[in-house]
Amino acid sequence: LPDRSLLMNRQGIKPSAKETVIWEEYFDSTSWGASVNSNNLCIPANLPNGWTVGDETGNDFLWHWSILGPRGRYTSYDGEVINPSTDPYDLLNSTSASNGWMMLESDFFNTDESGEMVPEPLNMDTWIMSPAIEISGHSGLLVRFQQRSRRCCSTTDTKLSLYLSVDFDENNPDSASWTEFDCRRSPLNMYESNNPEKVEFFTYDIIQGHSTMRLKWHMSGGSHYVWMIDDVEIYKLFDNNIKILSSWESYIYNNNEVGGTKYWYGGYTKIPLKLTSPYVRFGAEAWNFGTNALTNCKLNVRLFHENLMLLYENNSLQKSIPAFYKDTFQIENTEFISTVRGEIDIHFTMVHDSIDEQPANDNVIHSVVISDTVFSSRPRFRFHRE
Repeated sequence: LPDRSLLMNRQGIKPSAKETVIWEEYFDSTSWGASVNSNNLCIPANLPNGWTVGDETGNDFLWHWSILGPRGRYTSYDGEVINPSTDPYDLLNSTSASNGWMMLESDFFNTDESGEMVPEPLNMDTWIMSPAIEISGHSGLLVRFQQRSRRCCSTTDTKLSLYLSVDFDENNPDSASWTEFDCRRSPLNMYESNNPEKVEFFTYDIIQGHSTMRLKWHMSGGSHYVWMIDDVEIYKLFDNNIKILSSWESYIYNNNEVGGTKYWYGGYTKIPLKLTSPYVRFGAEAWNFGTNALTNCKLNVRLFHENLMLLYENNSLQKSIPAFYKDTFQIENTEFISTVRGEIDIHFTMVHDSIDEQPANDNVIHSVVISDTVFSSRPRFRFHRE
């Protein structure tokens, strides 16, 4: 299967001007404000068209829209009353947070009217589902949203899942098939996420040949504390797009021969001229992040003095990469030794037969300084792709 390991990409894949958002939901107050009552709890009948919520336990522990912080014995209790937290630390710091977000207050649902925790923890089994999303003609989509989660206190796994279905039928909902994506950065039951945490999944091998899909966020198996989501976006992916995920130059030794002794993503970044040794290998891991298979893919490496004079150039062997698969490219036995002082810029470029629609992802530049006296292995990136 293709690699879907975009989950929790902390840097995120930054969309360019060419990428198209085909569907979005920012949970703004204009559309969602009427869906909560005076106690800031969900009114299912007032949800925007097509959105549904459910609680499989029958306790009405429902997702709801909010512009207020979470509540609960261990979230906002001040000794007398339980009001929504006003601590910025507890509020979802999403891009459009000023308009509101969706929230599941599991701590609040485990707190009684006196502000104490209920005698026996009540685990969640509750979800919110999107309307049908039109996807006709699309073969590759990226689902992205922002979240904050804090969880605890389950004897089994607390699951935070995004489910995707392409065959959901409102008249026969139990017949739907669902693909599950894990929204947890860590499987530990006691865990707090970044704020916000950017979550990304792509759907290449799931949606092909289908006209609609639905998304469902579902928490199960845990009693505390909160899960908040916002800024859901679905992007159409490029047809031809290769990305360099990592790149390296092996100085003196290949790292698999010496356990990485001189391999800090390449080794030394400042080297005295009289003590220079050879670079013995250049390599990169590449991802075909487009909807088309790419043929005759290869890694091209060029070394420049002060980014001007070409000192070295070579190419790896060629390979084909199916859509959404990864592969590694290496140039072995290079034996390049610098004979000049100054900055040596190492250009890594992935090349293939098609016209790449996001060429900024194809290139990485490392730099090494050949000096008179200094040895250093400090980080040396002069420029890196964004």
